[in-house]
Amino acid sequence: MATYSVEPKVLIWAREECGLSFDQAVDDLKPHLAKEDPSSRLADIEAGKQPPTLSLLAAMSRVYNVSLVTLFWPSPPPRTEKPTDYRTIRGQAPTLSKATLLAIRNTVRWQATMMELVQDVPELYQPLDLPTVALRDDPARIADSERLRLGVTFEEQRKLKDANQAFNLWRWRIEDHGILVFALSMPLTDCRGFVFDGGSNIPAIVVNKQDDAAAQVFTLFHEYAHILLRQFGICGHSRDVDEREVETFSNSFAANFLMPTDEVIEQAELNSIDRHADIEIVLDAIPTMTRCFKVSGEAMVLRLEALRLAPYGLHSEYIRRMRVRKPRRGFGDGKSFHRRYLNKLGNRYVETVLTALRHGSINAAEADDMMDGVKGRHFRELEIELANRRKEYGFVR
Repeated sequence: MATYSVEPKVLIWAREECGLSFDQAVDDLKPHLAKEDPSSRLADIEAGKQPPTLSLLAAMSRVYNVSLVTLFWPSPPPRTEKPTDYRTIRGQAPTLSKATLLAIRNTVRWQATMMELVQDVPELYQPLDLPTVALRDDPARIADSERLRLGVTFEEQRKLKDANQAFNLWRWRIEDHGILVFALSMPLTDCRGFVFDGGSNIPAIVVNKQDDAAAQVFTLFHEYAHILLRQFGICGHSRDVDEREVETFSNSFAANFLMPTDEVIEQAELNSIDRHADIEIVLDAIPTMTRCFKVSGEAMVLRLEALRLAPYGLHSEYIRRMRVRKPRRGFGDGKSFHRRYLNKLGNRYVETVLTALRHGSINAAEADDMMDGVKGRHFRELEIELANRRKEYGFVR
């Protein structure tokens, strides 16, 4: 069988970039390695002692999530910068599985695409339009100010059908201020989301679409707070603040933004919730409160406790009961192909690529590649869906 000369360092780079250990790679590539001693075969290839076959290189391309052409490069590209701040379940330390590393790499790639498009045709993209805040600022005051800037009243929020629609609305308004928002699949044990800057003026928020829709909404604004603070948490960048302070500020901002104090107090009174209420009555009222604000039950419980509107032990009892419930899936992508891709890549990103295509800045093949393989025959469907969302949620400038 024919073999091909490749740079071993490129193969090692591809394996490590996708988060696979040597032993994991051996297991995944075993059908394409020597049956007698697959570990030695891969070790010899990575050491440059044996050349790989084309079928093995094709398998590496699939397993490592890189193009086959990349494996023939004369030297490995720079390693992907990775965020160090992640929103996780219960604040536990994040893990970086293969799926999460791929999400990071894709985010970096799409962000770089946007930067190139904007450099070539600046009018394609509205520059970042956000204030800069500091940890010494009051997160509740900043949250009130940002609600006004994003232009969604509590009455509009309350009338939204569900958390899915709330996510779509808030996402649209955030993207309208110069931020990319991607919804990508990662194990929930890894993280709920992260924010990436990459040294550009086009920050990107990534939410885990495997999470509950209401939790995605909270993650969206937690990461939005990181951007307001200009704390992107990138490896190798110096940081002069305590990470715990940033996380505390971001959680407080998101809670105040999605559950404004006056409205929470009013709804608590309507649902007979106060510090002296029977805990069963309060727990029974939580679903009504979450539907009103389009947030998770835990976020609502924590907000009530923070405002001293909850009986002692509410959060502990809520968590105890939730542990025996089956977790819900993330927000639905819908069955249509174009809707899935819009939900994944975001309105702002897709709008910019399609606009560049219409203006002749890129061709159809380039647009296909920039949108993760969306074929040209679906571009019209994407434009129609964007128009529908623009009519429902506002407009992208």
